[in-house]
Amino acid sequence: MIFSNMGQNVHYKIGVALEEKGPVAEGVLRALQSVPVFTVYTGREKAELQALKKGERSLVVVLPAGMSLSAMMGVPAQIPVYYDATDRMSNQVLLPAVSQIFDEAERRMTRRPKIFSVAAQAVNPKQLKEIDYLLPGILAMALMQLGLFGALRLVSLREQKI
Repeated sequence: MIFSNMGQNVHYKIGVALEEKGPVAEGVLRALQSVPVFTVYTGREKAELQALKKGERSLVVVLPAGMSLSAMMGVPAQIPVYYDATDRMSNQVLLPAVSQIFDEAERRMTRRPKIFSVAAQAVNPKQLKEIDYLLPGILAMALMQLGLFGALRLVSLREQKI
């Protein structure tokens, strides 16, 4: 009951500061908007950073001026990404997701084929028997009972000044 809603209806508010209106910036913006758990807000860098400081954004991506030109020339562009360092849970999700969006955008622009593909396969660990989870539970109950009733005996002995 306590943790039943964890992970459900997760939405992240992403701020995008567009300093350029080129095709690359528009493509990256569309890619960010296509992620279902992202709510993307666009605005000026200063306003988006203020929203991040107030806790209204989870992440701010700045698409700098000259980004399309540097992409066409093959020069790497620095993309500033600002995040709240205190929100570790969101950062573990958002930073790799944004990095993957930029990697995919670069792959599509350079028209290089994808060389590696990760095929994740789940492996079931050793199956537990009933004794594997019953025995630790019984031992824990015995220790709790010993602690509870052992303390009561000490209290009665102390009252009798023994």
